[in-house]
Amino acid sequence: KFAVGFPLSDKNAIINSAVTAVIMAPEDRSEYWVKGGMLMARLWMYAQSNGLGVGVMAGMVEVAAVTNKITKVLGVKGSPMAVLRMGKPLEKSWPRSPRTPVEEVLRFE
Repeated sequence: KFAVGFPLSDKNAIINSAVTAVIMAPEDRSEYWVKGGMLMARLWMYAQSNGLGVGVMAGMVEVAAVTNKITKVLGVKGSPMAVLRMGKPLEKSWPRSPRTPVEEVLRFE
C-alpha cells in the first residue's frame, strides 16, 4: 500500500526491498534534519556491519506533494526526513565506486 501513487521506479524499489524505513521528525526544522542525519548514519553503519545494503530514496523527501503522500499513507503527522531501503544485496548486484587505497590518502608514522 505504501507505494500507491509514487513513480513506478520508487514503487518497484519499495516493493522489492526487504525493509523500507522512513525517518520522521515532528516538523521541518534544521535541528531535526541534523538529528535525522545522525540517525540515518547509525542505521546505515548497523546495516553495513551486518551485511545489509542501504539505498536512500532522496527524491521522496524533496517535494512537498510527495512528503504529503508519505505522511497520509503512513497515517502520521510530521515531516519525512529520509526514506531508506534495506536488505541483503545480491552478489555483484551493482557496480562499486572506485576506491583510492588508504595508503594514498593517509600517512602513518
